[in-house]
Amino acid sequence: MKTLSYLKTFLLAVIVVFAFSSCNNDDDGNVGSGTVKITVDGKSYNFKNVTAASALGLITIEGETEDGKISLLLMMTSTIEAGEYEFNTQGSNLTALYTENEEGYFPETGTIKITSHSGRKIKGTFNFSGHSMNGQTVEITNGSFDVKYDEAK
Repeated sequence: MKTLSYLKTFLLAVIVVFAFSSCNNDDDGNVGSGTVKITVDGKSYNFKNVTAASALGLITIEGETEDGKISLLLMMTSTIEAGEYEFNTQGSNLTALYTENEEGYFPETGTIKITSHSGRKIKGTFNFSGHSMNGQTVEITNGSFDVKYDEAK
């Protein structure tokens, strides 16, 4: 059953990333920016390449290291309000994908706390225990984001 959940999450991530790949960060401002930070198994990352956008009823926040070897994708419903939510809840439109050296990790357990969401700005913290399709695990702690997003065009 978990494999089906991972597959569903992965397909949703692919669709959203594909939708955003047609966006560009130009003067129209159709892709936002901000900060995304995480600690992975004790090592801290402050992503340099950050994008955020809203499309298809979802907000997508992406952070990536300069070399592209480590990335994080957060997805949540565009109507999400301040509060604390659990990852991997049946029927929720809330997920994440941590990728390191082309190995993807989806949240098995964890929480995300939206501290503010108004206009096109969203801020929050998160942590999760991630599992790959190969059964490997990773601990994401001290996660935070503070981004401005725009509607994808």
